Amino acid sequence: MRRCITLIVLSTLGMGSTVSSGHGDDMVVCSATEHQYGPSIVSDDMGGAYVVWSDLRNGARAYYAQRIARSGVQWTSDGLPVSTPNNGAEAPPSVSTDGLGGLLVAWSEITNGQRLMFTRRLAPSGNTVWMAQYPGGPAPTAAHNGAGGALMMWHDYTPSWFADVYARTVNETGYASLNRVICSASGDQFWPKALPDGLGGAFVTWDDVGGFIVTFVQHVNASAFPMWGNGISISPTQTQDGPARMVVDDQHHLILAWPDTRNEPWGPSDVFVQRMGTSSASWDSNGVAVCTAMGSQTGPSVVSDGTGGAIVAWHDPRSGASRLFAQRVDVTGTTQWLTDGIPLCGECVLRSMPEIVSDGTGGAIVTWSDQRGGDVYAQKVTAAGQLAWGPEGVRVSSAPGGQNEPKIAPDGSGGAILVWTDGRDSADLDIYAGFIDSDGTVTRVASVDKDRHTSQGIDVRVSPNPLRTSSSIVIRLSQPAMVGVHMTDLSGRIVLRRAEQEMASGLTTVQWNGQDSHGRRLPAGMYFVVATTRESSTTTRVALVR
Repeated sequence: MRRCITLIVLSTLGMGSTVSSGHGDDMVVCSATEHQYGPSIVSDDMGGAYVVWSDLRNGARAYYAQRIARSGVQWTSDGLPVSTPNNGAEAPPSVSTDGLGGLLVAWSEITNGQRLMFTRRLAPSGNTVWMAQYPGGPAPTAAHNGAGGALMMWHDYTPSWFADVYARTVNETGYASLNRVICSASGDQFWPKALPDGLGGAFVTWDDVGGFIVTFVQHVNASAFPMWGNGISISPTQTQDGPARMVVDDQHHLILAWPDTRNEPWGPSDVFVQRMGTSSASWDSNGVAVCTAMGSQTGPSVVSDGTGGAIVAWHDPRSGASRLFAQRVDVTGTTQWLTDGIPLCGECVLRSMPEIVSDGTGGAIVTWSDQRGGDVYAQKVTAAGQLAWGPEGVRVSSAPGGQNEPKIAPDGSGGAILVWTDGRDSADLDIYAGFIDSDGTVTRVASVDKDRHTSQGIDVRVSPNPLRTSSSIVIRLSQPAMVGVHMTDLSGRIVLRRAEQEMASGLTTVQWNGQDSHGRRLPAGMYFVVATTRESSTTTRVALVR
């Protein structure tokens, strides 16, 4: 008998200003002996996240990973080892998604006097898909190519003892190509960072030392070939006053934010942003000023607003205390909120720089560690600049001992997942996490979503949800099966039908761009995703916003 699988995903929108407090809901990610610290987090596109941290449980630094969901940790208690203990391990590792629902981790070690670079790709199950090892420089960075492989970047020294930036490709089996120089300009180029461009290539930034330290940007294609010569400076005024943060938007452009002292040389810094998609800047060639208020604005973090613009959050002492401000810039580079930004909290005193992610509807969620008890807080700001979680935000954890270095990932439903280094155990540091719903409720307790029905053997989620331009329908099967997928509107009319296809066990991703079977743009509203197998079914719905 043939059964119908209806996939339906509903995202609730934040409507309250609830401020949660307490630490009984905190999730223990790792509480092994000795110190665990410096966590990174990336979404697993299924409502959970991957967490990677440095770990001293075996007497030397190693990197461990864990997958978390609202139901708890998904892998071995206290995490899976990604690397072997080595006092020559050079922290921190590069952590990113593999583009197919899994995890990429890259790092370097010095063993027997030789520096080696490693990249490990982990499947959602925690199994290693491939691991590559090769000589190279410190602190490599990885960006997935969307096909199971990766682009690797690092800096290394030439025979004349100047540092240049290099790249290589790693295919879906872990085979690495030969090195390619992507910047060989005069002076030194250090510490590259990379993000996938969504087209198989990557954007790369690095610190360029040629009298001043300035961030340069390079665009490499899927073969790791540099497209922009020796790169482009994000601040031709050469007044950059700290590291640049970056994000790739839905239109495959790179948006960067950085502190800059151009308005008062050697004085307080302001916050600037830039958008780049071709070989030149999309906004003003010198960047766009986001905030030029009194005092020194530092530590900007940036996220796409989903329409070609960005939201930036930063540390700001203009009132005499370490406050948190934010500003939105549209696709033309024009600021959208109050001049010099809006405060995200009234009484906060930051003890860490802010971290930011999209809420999926044009707004953002920001987290920080606060001197009020050393606790972790979060705030949600809408696309219109309204504070969704009250004037002070949400206190995610109030455990004793202090919570530091909070990092954040979106949950795909308007909420967020946070992870931090935790000092509640006076003997050593551990890794904890917390989940925030879209309305600001802090919880980690597994709950049943009345709008999502899953039968044994299949699970489906949509991310992002709600969506504006495109979304990934991720189908998880316990065993291989023929699956047919179609979509209906609220009246039951079929708007999209995909041919039945055989899917392997594990995760399969189906893309939807908000169009019907004829390529026509569908109006905003709620839609039902319907999939069919012979054995099992599930139900999810997705909200399309315009």
